Amino acid sequence: MISRRRVLGTVSAVVSYGIAGCTEESGSGTFAAFESQLSETSLETTAVSHDSDDKTATVEYIPRNAGSEDALADEIGTIMGVFFDQIDAGWDVSRLDGILLTENQEPAADWYAEAEWYEQLQAGELTPDELSIQVLNTVSPVDS
Repeated sequence: MISRRRVLGTVSAVVSYGIAGCTEESGSGTFAAFESQLSETSLETTAVSHDSDDKTATVEYIPRNAGSEDALADEIGTIMGVFFDQIDAGWDVSRLDGILLTENQEPAADWYAEAEWYEQLQAGELTPDELSIQVLNTVSPVDS
């Protein structure tokens, strides 16, 4: 069950990283800008990639506090915000895959966000809370 506090933490992280408005000129969203914005956060990313054929970006990272749902939700919100900011700037991408790693850099959980969900938010079909819940509902442990 997703707690209200967890959702609000994610929503605030998303809003602070760009859903409220674009920081780039229209049409200037790119993978390089996505990667650059991520590097300006406090996240410990180990890999950031983009498959231009299927228009999917992937971020692998080590959570700062893996035992805290609030911290994990905030980190997901930060990554989502950077992703959606670049979509807003015109990056042609359809999906973001997030992979949470252990300290030994082994996959522990994954999640995803669809660009279509952001478009639904912009169209007023989803609220920020609903968008956050949709993404947080995709979090699943990776079988070892």
